[in-house]
Amino acid sequence: MLLKINNLNKTYKSQHVLKDFSLTLNPKEYLGIAGPSGCGKTTLAKCIVGLETPDSGDIFFQDKFINEINKKDIQMIFQNPVSSLNPRMTIVQNMFEAYRIYFDKSKKNAKEIILRHFNDVNLDENILYRHPHELSGGQCQRVMIARALMLCPKLLIADEPTASLDILTTLKIADLLKSLREKYSLSLIFISHDISLINYICDRKINMI
Repeated sequence: MLLKINNLNKTYKSQHVLKDFSLTLNPKEYLGIAGPSGCGKTTLAKCIVGLETPDSGDIFFQDKFINEINKKDIQMIFQNPVSSLNPRMTIVQNMFEAYRIYFDKSKKNAKEIILRHFNDVNLDENILYRHPHELSGGQCQRVMIARALMLCPKLLIADEPTASLDILTTLKIADLLKSLREKYSLSLIFISHDISLINYICDRKINMI
């Protein structure tokens, strides 16, 4: 078992967003989570990555309490990739900033690793010295995926990662995520309103109401 959640509860201003929520996730499994706005999908994701603290319940990752693991093991991709990048930094600076937090490596080594992951997500190195606003939404989302993969996570959480993209770009991102499972021994939690997209990418799905 990679991830196990037992009876998770989270309340905002007297509104019970998560109520006794439980799930399990196996290594290299792709799990889709669907449901209407406000049902707690994003709150669940934030609890898993530590951006929110549940009121009660337990989250285990590889049989450890979630607050005992190395934070790089779980990475999150957000809905708006442009806002997830520092607009004052170039793409390579954004990538290196994430890398240096977890690894004590030289910039030269980091750039080699960045380029390797750019190749894996089908990005050209000519965008390295551009700023986020100079890239398309699809390019920015690929940057975010590459930045997450560079940290060697075991679990990737994608929260509506294609919501701001056109249909063609959405399908390309979906195919990219599918291709990463074996190469990176990756598990995925894919959050979306789009049931057909979840069915295309994931092994199984959970409907939150």
